[in-house]
Amino acid sequence: MKKFGLILALVAALPVSALVSVNAVAAAEPEGLVKVAVGKMLYDADGKKLAAIYKLDSKGPQLLLDGKVVTVPTSTLTEVDGKFATSMTKRDLMTR
Repeated sequence: MKKFGLILALVAALPVSALVSVNAVAAAEPEGLVKVAVGKMLYDADGKKLAAIYKLDSKGPQLLLDGKVVTVPTSTLTEVDGKFATSMTKRDLMTR
């Protein structure tokens, strides 16, 4: 409880401009951003295992599917209970 009081005192001592800039930074982060990691398993739209994430690309995580490197669009990703999934099926990914 002492730490909370100290934090409150420090925040109260900040000028309003500092508080506004902190809020602006927080608001600039995209909501719903899924942070995946290399080695984590990715599941398809039906809940079936696709593959472990092989590499991270600016467009999304990459998987090795049937000997082919496939990039999964970040806009299709979700995380539920620590499991990463895409709204696409394996067939969708292979035909992109």
